Amino acid sequence: MPTKKTAITPSDLTRLVIPYDPQLSPTGDLVTFTRKHTAGNATVSNIWAVSPDGGRSRQLTSGDRDSQARFSPCGRRIAFLSYRDKERPQIRVLDREGGESTT
Repeated sequence: MPTKKTAITPSDLTRLVIPYDPQLSPTGDLVTFTRKHTAGNATVSNIWAVSPDGGRSRQLTSGDRDSQARFSPCGRRIAFLSYRDKERPQIRVLDREGGESTT
């Protein structure tokens, strides 16, 4: 029996969560990704982390426009772009376990 097809509405788009730009740590035990979603009339992107085996994900950054996370060669720190205090992006760095980032 065929299923009923429904059209996508504008309100459906506000519920989409899009993960992109996955990055595997040098040690192979952590993956970071940017998670984009809509909040009100704005698009928000944060850096998240998950184990490669698909364990529970966790949010690493709290800015509204954080993206492009990259691991340090040793894998202990993560650098990313953020638009926190200025119109231009800043490079920020945080520990792979989380906490406050620095410029």
